[in-house]
Parts: sequence; structure tokens; C-alpha cells
Amino acid sequence: MTFPTGFSNGTMCANNVCFNGAKAPQVTADGQLIIGRTGFNPTVALLTAGAGIGVANGPGTITISNTGSFSYTYTPVTFVMSPYAVLGTNFYLGVNSLGGPVTVQLPNAPAVGRVYIVSDASGNSAVNAITVTTVGGIVLINGAATFPINFPYGTFSFIFNGLGFEIF
Repeated sequence: MTFPTGFSNGTMCANNVCFNGAKAPQVTADGQLIIGRTGFNPTVALLTAGAGIGVANGPGTITISNTGSFSYTYTPVTFVMSPYAVLGTNFYLGVNSLGGPVTVQLPNAPAVGRVYIVSDASGNSAVNAITVTTVGGIVLINGAATFPINFPYGTFSFIFNGLGFEIF
């Protein structure tokens, strides 16, 4: 018996992908992919995605897109609001310390990976410092109870790691 190029004893291999048996997996819907499985014949499946990601399977194409929307919140914080306890809906805090020093209190236990950005929006923090701490000062920020922003237009990002905040 002779086998066509790429075939041997009922197995077809091309580019390190092998199909065992009489025929290769059959694609039955637009956009299906052949997915390899170690030790098993490949399988045919549609590409799927999680929340906020769309997959459109078409003839000979697969389109992946962002279907979710995300917007950042801007919260102005002034001397009159100090100390300002950051809310769960806050993300970017533009602090104006023209009237005097301002304290911003990050939450003690947000979700791991939650990010807050605190910025000297007025450029006045060299005169009236902005102090970032947590409610009660118990949860640490880079190992300290407080973090000063004391140079004009200084902007810092704080991420919660499950135990405290890190600055990046």
C-alpha cells in the first residue's frame, strides 16, 4: 500500500500536527479551530472568551474585540475635605493643597490588585504636603504608615497586595 505525502499507516502529519484515523477532524461551523491535545487526537472547537471580550467566528476568520467598557473616575480632593477617606468608586484623586495640607486615606482592605492614583493637581505640595495613609494608619504603604507627596505635581500609584499597599 502506498500513502500520499504526509500519510503513514493512517496517520497524517504536517508541521508537527498529526491526525490519527481515517480522516482529520471536521470543521462544522465557521471560525472553528483544530486544537491539539497531548496523547490524543486533536479536537475541533470554537474560540470563546470571558467577560468584556467578544469573539466573532466567521468563514475563514475569527475577530476578537473589546466589548466591555471601563472608565476611570476623577475625584478632586481639597483641603476642606481633609482627611479624605477614599471610596470604592474612586480611582484617580487630583489633590489641591492650595488651602493647606491634605491627608488622603486609602481603604484598609480593598480587593487584591486594586489601584488608586493620588496626584498633586495644584502643584502646591512642596508648600502644603499631601499625606497618603490608610484609615487608622494600620495598613502600611511600602512598609510605612504614611507616604508624603511633597514635590510639585507628584503623582503616585498605589496597589493593594492583600497585606498592604505598594507604590509603583
